[in-house]
Amino acid sequence: TYGAVRESDSAELPSGVDLLPIPVSERSAEGLVSRIPPGTEIVHFQAPPESGYFRDGVPPSITTIHGNGKPGEAFPKNAVFLSRNHAERHRRRTFVHNGANPGEFGLAKDLGVEKRADSPLFLSKTTLRTKNLSGALEIAARSGMKLAVAGGNRPIGLRLRTLLRGGTWCGPVARERKAAVLASASALLFPVIWD
Repeated sequence: TYGAVRESDSAELPSGVDLLPIPVSERSAEGLVSRIPPGTEIVHFQAPPESGYFRDGVPPSITTIHGNGKPGEAFPKNAVFLSRNHAERHRRRTFVHNGANPGEFGLAKDLGVEKRADSPLFLSKTTLRTKNLSGALEIAARSGMKLAVAGGNRPIGLRLRTLLRGGTWCGPVARERKAAVLASASALLFPVIWD
């Protein structure tokens, strides 16, 4: 199994996964083709690659679609969506739920972290307006709670608003850190504005 990321990104990869660095100057899946080791059985994209990627000699691939398409956007025929409803909205039938391994998480007392009173957690990508971090900040402020935010380091304006309101900016979290952040939260606050 191989994971490919831009050289500027940091990645923690599970055992058995090798990193295939892609220079930041390469903005195309085309650059990945020459880096795919012989014997690779499948390539899994987390966003649709440009149509020119698919050609003779390239291993089969699937593409997980994480968001809604723009009007008229066409997805690869081998696209996989996140729920039945998500697939149906794009006239498809194939979906795999995003999942979590419950064994990776635990209670605050078991993880050695303190449960924070009146401190909900917003855990999501912070750059997408549809995830509604701005709305979560407003709800927390009106409720007199101090919001903890995890899932990214941008946008800077929302990061500053979080800190100025006494909240905590956790940044990107994974594995043990993610489990600790979840366990210490008083609740999850996710007022998403996307069905």
